[in-house]
Amino acid sequence: NLHPYPAHQYYPQVNDVSSVSTLPMPSVLIQQSTTAAGGYDVEIVESRRFLLRLNPLYQQIRQKPELALSPGEREHVTHFLERGRLFIDQLRRRYSLLHKVVTYLVNFQHDFLEQGALYLHPLTQTAVAQSLDIHVSTISRAVAGKFAQLPSQELIPLNRFFASDVRVQELIRQLIATETTPLSDAQQCAHH
Repeated sequence: NLHPYPAHQYYPQVNDVSSVSTLPMPSVLIQQSTTAAGGYDVEIVESRRFLLRLNPLYQQIRQKPELALSPGEREHVTHFLERGRLFIDQLRRRYSLLHKVVTYLVNFQHDFLEQGALYLHPLTQTAVAQSLDIHVSTISRAVAGKFAQLPSQELIPLNRFFASDVRVQELIRQLIATETTPLSDAQQCAHH
């Protein structure tokens, strides 16, 4: 039972997908713009990544009466064409909603994008939902698990735009970084 490479068991297997951690992919790109009203362009990457369309051959099959199709076969083609259209339409709505939400976030958190986490304004999903006339659960589902790439190339979860405590955390981080001697919490509060 000798192992010529004793640490080999700690390395992930190349074919073991579950053990290899993957970096998150941005769903949204936020880029500075000279033409956009708020100074930033919002691009939904998923809409390019998953470009779907219906095969025109199926449309041709449905429209050509000279093809010897039984009524059941013609109904089958029509049914799946409609399902495909519905699926693609739902994806477009999803991308449109995500674009609308992120555009709102970019405009509201303009100071955060310009000057960093210390300038993040408190914002709740409920406030965004009310402003956009959308149910709050729709906002929650739209941003869940999604990441935005900022103009600085930093990749952040979209939920961070809602985190009101990030500003406090950043302020504490700056206070600790600038202190010359370690201070207690009480001394930090009294000092600042």
